Amino acid sequence: MTLSEQLAEIGAQVKELEREIDKLRRENKLLRFELKALESKAVQSDAPWAVLGVEESASEAEIGKAFRVLSRRFHPDNRDTGSSEKFQQLLTARTAMLSKASGRR
Repeated sequence: MTLSEQLAEIGAQVKELEREIDKLRRENKLLRFELKALESKAVQSDAPWAVLGVEESASEAEIGKAFRVLSRRFHPDNRDTGSSEKFQQLLTARTAMLSKASGRR
């Protein structure tokens, strides 16, 4: 393979990587948008499902996923957005929702 062929192949690989980076950036923006929507739902009510941003009939998996997302954001060790009060509210809501979900079985 000649040097010019190698350079052309590398150029094609770079373009493919740039497309993949753009795709990941779009996905990241979508996830940030979804996180903001969950946070706004959580602020609107003290009901456990609203605090977690899930439906009242959410499964244990949905409850766990919502809790993980929000707990990363509001964990007291998070310097930017941490809140021990909000984190405690999330824990309480998660416990209430999981006990309700296990009672539905």
